[in-house]
Amino acid sequence: MREAIKNAWDIWARFLGALFGAAVGSDIYFLLLLMFIDFLTGQILAILKKGERFSIKAVFSGILKKGLILGLILLAGALDGLAGQRAVLSRAAMGFYICNEGISLMEKASLLGVPVPDIIKRALRQLHPQEKKA
Repeated sequence: MREAIKNAWDIWARFLGALFGAAVGSDIYFLLLLMFIDFLTGQILAILKKGERFSIKAVFSGILKKGLILGLILLAGALDGLAGQRAVLSRAAMGFYICNEGISLMEKASLLGVPVPDIIKRALRQLHPQEKKA
């Protein structure tokens, strides 16, 4: 059973990589890596710091959000094609979401106790002034 799941996951990952690579270029691999790390740190943060139990609903919700981001990037790529542009909108969308994932990852790392420079902590507090950041 594990081998079947591993093979299915491998096929799915190759399909997505080929689809996004053709649509928007190689930057997608960096975004996918950031999304994966951000997702994992979110699950770790929920379990370790918030005392939450593992929830398939939370996992599914996180995967859906990441999927929506990828869908928006594909939409930007389709709009590029319709406008006759060469990956202008898709690269802008990808740049935005790479920055967004990086900020989210930095916030979660800070909350997990990973050393983060004070200037970055102050900037993160300014993004969410109503919340208390580590």
